[in-house]
Amino acid sequence: MSLGSKIVRFEQDHERGVHTIVLADGREVSEPSEQSFDPRLGIRSTVYEVASRTLILHLVEGRYVTVEVGHGRDDQSRAARHVVYLDQCHWVSLARCLHSPEKLNETERHAAATVIGWARNKQIILPLSSAHTSEIGSARPTYRATLIPLMLELSSGWQMRCPLQVRRDELTAMFRARQRGTSADSSRASSVFTLEPGALFDKYEPVTSSLPNALADLHRRLTWVTALYSALLDEEPVDATVAMEMADRWATSFHELSQQLRDNLTAREHSREVVLVRVLMDMRDDVVWAALAAGTLFVRIV
Repeated sequence: MSLGSKIVRFEQDHERGVHTIVLADGREVSEPSEQSFDPRLGIRSTVYEVASRTLILHLVEGRYVTVEVGHGRDDQSRAARHVVYLDQCHWVSLARCLHSPEKLNETERHAAATVIGWARNKQIILPLSSAHTSEIGSARPTYRATLIPLMLELSSGWQMRCPLQVRRDELTAMFRARQRGTSADSSRASSVFTLEPGALFDKYEPVTSSLPNALADLHRRLTWVTALYSALLDEEPVDATVAMEMADRWATSFHELSQQLRDNLTAREHSREVVLVRVLMDMRDDVVWAALAAGTLFVRIV
């Protein structure tokens, strides 16, 4: 008999310190939790529904958030829904629509309300990205308090895979396609928008488990959701000074290159080659990694 036919719900009440398993015949099995409640983690309780594979989180601020946990191929979870990626400024507009509508004009309020309704009705997917987390991590507490819970609610667990990993995947697929002599279209990365644990970040080490495969996968997904949501709900802002300095240096290097292409006649005459070399140098580690992963021993740049 499968897990789903025996157990219909897992409940974890962090405030009361109680774990509960609800069985298909209505029986409940409860036991005390060894973990004490910490309101700074932002979650009062969680309920996992086995049949729908969804996790309902009761946030400390009062909101109930339903997260799609997913399993296997996320294409099945996406169904016919379109993915709509919102820059941070548009997420701010959604938050203003709910908390300070007077800051939006009538057209903006209508558009924001429509998007919110589509997301809540599971008509579209609004994924989180690593860019969102880095931008919001250093934001002031009042800004985070209204924006983060809404982003967590409307994203429903969906993430945009880290662009660095997508780039490696596409480079690897490109080298493999060249070896097979297949179309370049086959080098497109798949599952860029996903429920896969850890996809949001470039480096992610999943929790090891001795549980059977199905339970281990579920444990990994539930751990990822609660850890991510708690981290984003943390009221303490992140010091992004070092990261911003690194980003500024990277952006400045391209600005300096553009100035050289403008002022240096020789460089301007060979701008295509100069830019190609600069881009390859910028992602040289990924190119080498992808070539090795694809089994390409020699890469010729034309």
